[in-house]
Amino acid sequence: MVGSLPRERTMLRRDRGTRTFIVVVVICCGIAVALNVTLFTIGRVTGASLRVDPRWGDPDHLVIIGDVVWKTLVPLVLGAIVLGLIAPRSRRWTTITIVAGSLVAGVSIPLVATGAHDLPTAAVLSAMHTVTGLAYVAIGISAHRQFALNGRA
Repeated sequence: MVGSLPRERTMLRRDRGTRTFIVVVVICCGIAVALNVTLFTIGRVTGASLRVDPRWGDPDHLVIIGDVVWKTLVPLVLGAIVLGLIAPRSRRWTTITIVAGSLVAGVSIPLVATGAHDLPTAAVLSAMHTVTGLAYVAIGISAHRQFALNGRA
């Protein structure tokens, strides 16, 4: 029985690290959605058409608030799942995943700007992609630190 105490402590530490990571993910997702909805509202008020010609799909797509919410949440949640699976196993791969995700976000900024119908729409959508990219990096840094501190990486 004495030999099982360190294992129990390690498992408690792991559970605490996982819970903390989940809380950080929820907070980062909430902040990113709130900021992007705010940017959407500012764009609407300032006269941005919020119409885009996406690479795939019908032209003249009108961006609505539902698009903003789900297109912020889905990449962040999927990225958090990937980070949550990788971080306990390898700090190196966690770092690579953070850099890759931030590069994807960075590359997406000029792509949405070129598909926008007007300059205010391009600015708003670019800012939204920046917010989502920064939220992903914050989640990645949290995964990197949290799992390393808890002896999992």
